[in-house]
Amino acid sequence: MSDDLKITYAQGTDVGVVRDHNEDWVMIEDPSDPAMKRKGRLFIVADGMGGYQAGEVASRIAGETVRREYYADPSDDPTARLRNAVQAANREVHGSAQSSTSHTGMGTTMVVTALIDNKAYIANVGDSRAYVVHQGVLSQITQDHSFVGEQIRAGILTKEQARVHPQ
Repeated sequence: MSDDLKITYAQGTDVGVVRDHNEDWVMIEDPSDPAMKRKGRLFIVADGMGGYQAGEVASRIAGETVRREYYADPSDDPTARLRNAVQAANREVHGSAQSSTSHTGMGTTMVVTALIDNKAYIANVGDSRAYVVHQGVLSQITQDHSFVGEQIRAGILTKEQARVHPQ
């Protein structure tokens, strides 16, 4: 992996002002192992679905599964590795929700970035978003996978209406 691109990164979460507990899970993997290093750095944010049972469990399971599966995948295609890892995470979360009554209905959204050399490969599920800052301008680069996101793309809602939409 080239060290041409110098980045600074940090991680953290905040419970916010609405919930009484944090359902977020974040991870930055900057591997030193050569086999993992060639697959790049991995940045994961999983947001357990607020109000749903065991959101913090879902976000942890999803994040840990993506990390494990991404680096274990033998594919040379980063896009395929991300897709396979996210699909595996979905299966793990769904399986856990089905096997435990205390996990029934749990879910999470997620955004994952694999940074390899000077390229970023991004996957998202739900309304966890990725943004880019270019020349001081912040731009959303992922689409929300939600009812409201679909309504915006269909031209039924404006972004302003979406900000106050109950869903």
